[in-house]
Amino acid sequence: LSKQKEVAVYVPHVANIAERDVDVLRDDDLIAPYARLGRLLEDQAAFDEALGWYKRGLQLCEERLGSKHPDTATSLNNLAQLLQATNRLSEAEPLMRRALAIDEASYGPEHPNVARDLNNLALLLLATNRLSEAEPLMRRALAIAIACYGPDHRNVATSLNSLAGLLQ
Repeated sequence: LSKQKEVAVYVPHVANIAERDVDVLRDDDLIAPYARLGRLLEDQAAFDEALGWYKRGLQLCEERLGSKHPDTATSLNNLAQLLQATNRLSEAEPLMRRALAIDEASYGPEHPNVARDLNNLALLLLATNRLSEAEPLMRRALAIAIACYGPDHRNVATSLNSLAGLLQ
């Protein structure tokens, strides 16, 4: 809570950039204000406002960077995670699938971002009781995490935890 108060003083400045000065943002920084404002508002349970920032960030990424850019995938994931958190699972799923396809094409099938996307999609499938679809995605995410980080990394633990929850 004290961290939120610290950050709150910067929100008007970041919002001003996101609303009026987006043209001064470098391509590498384009999604940052939208992702951060969305996350802050999401943490405060201001879901409708967060949704607006995530959607605007996605729109700008698609316009400026293209529909197949990795930052577009990140924007899709941000929006999909919020939709999932607000129980709009059928809206979240196609966004997650699109983000996964972009990251696989951008980074290759064995990249950590692909593992993250696979795990996110698998958790959504688990939430919709589609266990037989979720399990192979979780197993693939786990294999990628082990290959990228080694067996004792926290990302491997996250993947193991997800798989254990599904198997339970």
